[in-house]
Amino acid sequence: MYCDPILWKNVRDSVLVKGLSIRKAACKFGIDRKTIAKVLLHKLPPPRKKRSIIRPVIGAHEATIKRMVKERSRNGYGFTPRTKDIFNHISKAETYCGSYSAVRDYERWSREIGPVVKVDQLAREMIQNDETKEPFA
Repeated sequence: MYCDPILWKNVRDSVLVKGLSIRKAACKFGIDRKTIAKVLLHKLPPPRKKRSIIRPVIGAHEATIKRMVKERSRNGYGFTPRTKDIFNHISKAETYCGSYSAVRDYERWSREIGPVVKVDQLAREMIQNDETKEPFA
């Protein structure tokens, strides 16, 4: 399905405002009639969904990667294993046969998820604290 907002608006204007038939609009814009029917249903194109990355090879090594990332964030200025070190460790010690980019992407993803979870937990605690307080009399 097309996600170009300018084309989307032109198709909608041609059919809904100017009265062009769906068949003629399909010929004019080079789009299938079924696609034009979908365009007419919504004012704006649907937002693009971020592709989910499935890394089946990492599954057995998730715990090690998470542990090493956690050590990295805890150590501060001490020894911090880089992505390359994590990759080398699981390749040699745990017979990982996947790609470096899979480890790099998973490591970045797990780093990004960490702070979000902490903020979410903090928000829940604040809501619970507000609910337990007695209202002003």
